[in-house]
Parts: sequence; C-alpha cells; structure tokens
Amino acid sequence: MFSYELDSVEECLIDAREEDEDAKVVFIGESVEIEPKICAYTLLEALELDILDDYPYVEECALFDYSKEDETQELENKLNQVLKEWMTKYNYSVGRDKIINAKKYNLQGEKKWNTMKILNYW
Repeated sequence: MFSYELDSVEECLIDAREEDEDAKVVFIGESVEIEPKICAYTLLEALELDILDDYPYVEECALFDYSKEDETQELENKLNQVLKEWMTKYNYSVGRDKIINAKKYNLQGEKKWNTMKILNYW
C-alpha cells in the first residue's frame, strides 16, 4: 500500500501507473486529518468509577442518567468544542490522516487485479 498526496484523480492515476507498471487497480480517496473526539458516555463511566474508587463507602449506583441522550449529546458537543479550541490554542494535532470517499479505478482494463494501492488527494 502506498499513500501520496496529489492534487487530482488524474495525477493519482498517472503516478500509480508510473510507480507500479503491474498494478491493476488503484483506490483513490480524499485525505482528511483525524480529529480526536471525546465520548461522553465513556467519560461519565470513568467518572463514576473514579468516585467509587475514591469513596468506597458510596453505594454503587448509576450516578448519571444515560437514558437522557439529548443531555449526554449536549455534554459531548461542548467537550469536543473545548478540546478543539484547546488543541488549536496550543498547536496540538494528531498528525495523521484518514482516507474517505475512496473509489476504485482500474488501471489496465477489466482484467483481474492482484495489486492494490491507495493514493490520497486533497
């Protein structure tokens, strides 16, 4: 698997043919930066466990009402906005991309293929 950032599908196809003359197919998609997300459910569960660990005399019970999806979604949205602002302020990033909207392109007609490559374009 190869990954390049090129400007167009046409450039990707040309590059794929030049890179590997035997390649039969190439998958080309859009490269987007991975953005970390906070899961409110996971965070609330962790908070409950921390409380129970720190205060063993507290009766084990659900401290948060997970059935109120709108409240949990509101919390998740706000936390993710704060995280994004904080990462921007201090210049943090994951530094990795993911490929979305990948499409298959045949490089040598309709023959069977055995070599795959993934190329990104912006």
